[in-house]
Amino acid sequence: MDDGSAADGSAATALLLGLPLLLVLLFVAGRWQTILAKRPHETIVDFGPEHVHQIVDKTFGRFLWDDVDGPGDINKRRLSLNDRPVVISIDVTELEDGRTHVLAQMTRWSENGFGMIGSRGHHLAKKVIRRLENAQGK
Repeated sequence: MDDGSAADGSAATALLLGLPLLLVLLFVAGRWQTILAKRPHETIVDFGPEHVHQIVDKTFGRFLWDDVDGPGDINKRRLSLNDRPVVISIDVTELEDGRTHVLAQMTRWSENGFGMIGSRGHHLAKKVIRRLENAQGK
């Protein structure tokens, strides 16, 4: 008489092998996302710094983002309940040919125990660059 113990044993083995693999995959995915979040994003646009400032202000909502001191010409801090704010800094440099170079990057963040970004909002650096490029039709 088969009581199903063989099936129970293989399910337990699969769980014991699968769970650590899943944890490793989640850790690797989190680290990869952290590496991508820390990358700077830049573009050159055909309009002046004033227009860049207007687009940046529209990109960051007033509800979740606050102006703060920081290394960039524009520095925005994400309001956070967990006291782990992300700061996005944007450097705006007018070039000799009348165009404007814009560099957006995350300049302050916190990481949890596994080295992964603990706060939301890091995607806004890339979003600023996309909005600027879309505004000029790139």
